[in-house]
Amino acid sequence: MFTPQAKRVRSLAAARSGETLEIRHILFDALRCLCSDLGVHEGQAVRCRAATPSHLLLETAEGRTVALETDWARFIQVGEPGFEGAGLLGTGASPTG
Repeated sequence: MFTPQAKRVRSLAAARSGETLEIRHILFDALRCLCSDLGVHEGQAVRCRAATPSHLLLETAEGRTVALETDWARFIQVGEPGFEGAGLLGTGASPTG
C-alpha cells in the first residue's frame, strides 16, 4: 500500500535529463558488476546528464560521466536521493534548509 511517507521507487530508464536520483537496487549480478566498473553503486546518487532512447549519460558521485544502455537501466531501481546523496552532486539540498 502506498502511503504519503513512502518513497517512490522506479526504473533508472525513466530518468529525465537533469534529474538526480539515488541508486536503490541493481537487480542482477552481471549488471551490478558492469555498474561497478562504471562507478555506479547502490546507495549513491547519480545525475542524468542526457537521456536518449538508447542510452543514459550519468554523472557519478565522483564526477565521472558514464554511458549506460537504457535496456540495462531498466533493471536498476532508483528513488529520490536523501540529503547526503543530493549534496554530493551539488543540488543545494541540505538538512537545515
